Order: sequence, then C-alpha cells, then structure tokens
Amino acid sequence: MSDDGAIRVVLMGKTGAGKSSLGNTLLGEDTFEVYNGMTSGTEFSEVKGAERFGRLIQVIDTPGLCDTHHSEDKIINIVVKGIFDVYPGPHIILLVLRCDVRFTKEEHGAYKKLIQIFGAGIYHHMIVVFNGADTYGNTPVEQKQALDEELKNSSARLKIVLHEVRHRYYGVSNKASRSKRDKHAAELLNMMEVS
Repeated sequence: MSDDGAIRVVLMGKTGAGKSSLGNTLLGEDTFEVYNGMTSGTEFSEVKGAERFGRLIQVIDTPGLCDTHHSEDKIINIVVKGIFDVYPGPHIILLVLRCDVRFTKEEHGAYKKLIQIFGAGIYHHMIVVFNGADTYGNTPVEQKQALDEELKNSSARLKIVLHEVRHRYYGVSNKASRSKRDKHAAELLNMMEVS
C-alpha cells in the first residue's frame, strides 16, 4: 500500500474480457465506459478512484491485449506507460479472463511479454480474475466449485500461469446485482491486501 493508503490496481486482459466492467465493480459505480464488441473500447490507460469499504482504491484500466487493430508492441507500450504513471504502485495486477473463452496462445504470449518487461517478481502481485462466473451457477459456492472443476481440465498454458501466481484466482459476475458485485469487490480487495 502507498503512503496515501491507496490500493493501486491494474486491469489487464484481452479485448472483451470485461476489464472495464470489473473496474466498475471494484469502484462501486459505472465510472469506466463499457464497450460491447471485439474492438477495444479503451485506447489508452485510464485511472479512476473511489473510497470503498474504508479503503482508497485506484483502478487503472488498460487497452486490450491481443487487440487486432494495434500491434502487440504498441499495446504493451501503452500498458507499460499506464503502469509507470501510477506511482507508487501498482500494488496488484488483475489478469482478467472470461470463464467461457479458452486462454489463447496470443493471450499467453502477451502475458509472457509482460513478465519479460517487469520480471518474475510480478507474479507475487498478480491475481487471475475470471469474469462470467454466473455461468457456473447462482450461488458463490456453486460458482467456485464449478470454476475449480473447470480449471482442473484447463489448458497446460493456463495451469502454468495459475501456478506462477500461486493459484490466486477469483470468479466474478460483473452483470450480477449491485449487492453481489459489492461482495465480489470486497472479497477481491481482501485478496489484494493479503497478496
């Protein structure tokens, strides 16, 4: 945590993974504009903040990795600049993936490029967040059990990533009711503070 007590969170993931929606869930209001479609709505890194559960949180929403309209190097440069713009921090990086989409070779390549840039120490500051957990059931218990089962059968690439981040992952539904989204936000913030 920084001198001002803020938790600084960077959202990274493929275009369409739900980064902006997750940012809104964490902040408790629709602060980031959410786009539907296969083109990244976030062109540059954006920083928004709010006080939540007695904590100051700043969320950095980044352009989508693997965006077909921009080169990988351009996207990585924008993400890196956004990360360095939030000093001191960031404290945690949330790698946002969709529950209903496979972890692609391109996503894994972008993830490995970020590790090259920031070093293996970044693993200790990363949590994988699976968006769309409501597809696995209505209750958090059903969702967690189904997600755990799904991850047992996931690709070798994803299993390696989960191992590298010490199996810190969480399932959210950014389309759930406000009270359920608030619960997701509180639990994720608690995970971040333990990291």
